[in-house]
Amino acid sequence: MSAQDSQLRDTVRRFLRFVGHPPKWNGVDKCLAAGMVITPLMVMSYLLHLYFVSNPGLAPYYNQDFMPAYLRMHEVTIGGWIAIGIAGLVIRRRSRDNKIYTYAASQFACISSAIFLYAPGYFTTLYLLGVLGGGMMLLLFFDQNQALWGIATLAVIYVVISAGIFAGVIPAAPLVAYVPIDGDGRLSPVYTAVNATSGFALMTLMLGAMAATIFQWREREAKIESMSKTDPLTGLANRRHFFNTLQNEVARSLRTGRPLSFVICDTDKFKAINDTYGHQAGDEVLKTIADVMRANLRMGLDTVGRIGGDEFAIVMTDTNLDGARTLANRIAEAVRRQLFGRNGVHYSTSLSIGVVGRHDEPVDVNMLVEVADTLLYQAKREGRDRVAAGALAEFSNRAEA
Repeated sequence: MSAQDSQLRDTVRRFLRFVGHPPKWNGVDKCLAAGMVITPLMVMSYLLHLYFVSNPGLAPYYNQDFMPAYLRMHEVTIGGWIAIGIAGLVIRRRSRDNKIYTYAASQFACISSAIFLYAPGYFTTLYLLGVLGGGMMLLLFFDQNQALWGIATLAVIYVVISAGIFAGVIPAAPLVAYVPIDGDGRLSPVYTAVNATSGFALMTLMLGAMAATIFQWREREAKIESMSKTDPLTGLANRRHFFNTLQNEVARSLRTGRPLSFVICDTDKFKAINDTYGHQAGDEVLKTIADVMRANLRMGLDTVGRIGGDEFAIVMTDTNLDGARTLANRIAEAVRRQLFGRNGVHYSTSLSIGVVGRHDEPVDVNMLVEVADTLLYQAKREGRDRVAAGALAEFSNRAEA
């Protein structure tokens, strides 16, 4: 990812963190937000068409007989949204999830939008954008029942008015007196500009809402995926993800013939630390050990995981037994030097480590774990705070003998 892409993602992430997660807003806040978006757009449309009434020559294709009714529709819609906003602010002080209010507001939005968009024509791009955008907004931001009721309302109004148009009871586009084509055969620039501006506003709202929702959805999915693979305390791979990785690395080692080493580490006298200094002290020890391991492993080549309460494991790709032993000793030494403190009392810990290296002999995950466990318990029997290492071939030969 380039620096510009990263900066853009960070900017979007900060903005979305500021506004929160709109689909999770309470119902009252959602309706208030809808009113804050729709009302200014309606006011601008009202002022624009009021200007056309004052200057009929600028848009002669508009049906001047219908314009007063069209302006009244604006006024009713604007007044309705202002009333919804005032009611929402009052209700918000008492309850932020008033279902009667949210249903009423969402139904008003659907009914007013469907009828309002009928004026310039039901069978136009602008109308389809409005209806599809409204349905999409309902599905994205409102709960399932409200969304379905809203979409049902849009569908019923659409069917009823469409039937009236086909039956000749009502005109197809009462706002338009005739097709807005100038004498040279081109669409009127004013008509084009008005519709293009309105369409652009609708598309911006729709695409912006979709982009924000999809971005947050992807962020949440990535976080959930990471959590499913990560130990929450240490940030290392959890047991399931670690052993999946180990399985893949064993298969790769068998396929390519490259060496592989496996390490199991156990924190010495960890129960005593918990019992003496408390579980927070124990958590601090585990997080520090995890940091030490991360600092000493090769990024992208070695994988470390927390596979038990105080037990860690490492799989080292393309690493022979000598290399793994050296790295294990380095980690043990680094942990040994760590000094912890709790309530003015200082203490330290150490690791017992079992290391097994595989060169070219047959192997499976269970065999690696069994041999590494054997070496780990050997290190513990010999006094802890040490590394016990061995080649897989040695144990395979013993088993055969």
